[in-house]
Amino acid sequence: MHAPGVDVRPLKQMTGDEEFCEVFLDDVPMPTDAMLGPEYGGWLVAMQVLQDERGSSGTAGLISLERRLAHLASLKGDDRVLGDELVRLLVRGHALKTMLMRSGGGPALSSAAKLMRTELEFDAEILENKLRDANGLLLDERTERFLYAPGMKIAGGSSEIQRNIIAERILGLPR
Repeated sequence: MHAPGVDVRPLKQMTGDEEFCEVFLDDVPMPTDAMLGPEYGGWLVAMQVLQDERGSSGTAGLISLERRLAHLASLKGDDRVLGDELVRLLVRGHALKTMLMRSGGGPALSSAAKLMRTELEFDAEILENKLRDANGLLLDERTERFLYAPGMKIAGGSSEIQRNIIAERILGLPR
């Protein structure tokens, strides 16, 4: 990352953190023993790394999702509309859990899981903030999660990219 020709530009988030970066490579010299795959196979290596980053499957992903769903189920919404939103989130979460338990993996399914998970988390943070009313403006760990949520829709490939992958590779739609 410190080689000549590597330009890393951090992107500041609403939280003040800089977890995302733009990385530019301009004629970066590398020894052949630094190759991660076959010559001219960089795209396949990059796709595997992204698939691993996107994947919410596996035991850890399921445990994390189950904890999140249990937390959502514990929320109380006095407002009927917010209660209905909460139920819809729980249904989406359980659908995701079922898909993760049944799927055999693969790039397209990891995109579907990533899209479903990050959209669920984003919508859950919006709802939780609504349920907090004015307290949602107070700075605490919940506020940090709320401010971080939009970034998750970008990490590992934006939601729009995931939708394109699903459209092309699962649904067979043209580019």
